[in-house]
Amino acid sequence: MIEGLHGVDQAPASELPALLAVRFAAAPADAWIARLTAAGLSAQVARDVHENMADPVHIARGLSILRDHPELGRICNVGRSRRFSCTPIDPLFAGPPLGCDSRAIVEESGWGARFSQLLADGIVAVKLPAGTPPGQRWPAEGMPAR
Repeated sequence: MIEGLHGVDQAPASELPALLAVRFAAAPADAWIARLTAAGLSAQVARDVHENMADPVHIARGLSILRDHPELGRICNVGRSRRFSCTPIDPLFAGPPLGCDSRAIVEESGWGARFSQLLADGIVAVKLPAGTPPGQRWPAEGMPAR
């Protein structure tokens, strides 16, 4: 039996989610991961993209990198996940600004003649509008110093 889960197998299915929530809240996530993996189960903490990008292990492995973007300044970006052990990490290129391909996409979809109107109506954009919240750009601010 896994420590902290005694008796959950006897709970009615309708009560199981609430019971597990209480049990899991009784110990830190790392403790549950250790208990569950020791029992042969797969377990990991669910994290959002910002937590993953700030993870020291991901940074050390080059999976989370800082780069200079021509329009956005210093940004946090995803590095290469696969590489040969003796091959230097090439961070490729900074992603293009949001909206830089808008015209081509609209034209390929057959709406090119209406591009100006779609732009005026705010349906498409050609670059980040002024005042776009920083969270939509993955800024380097708030990320660990490297």
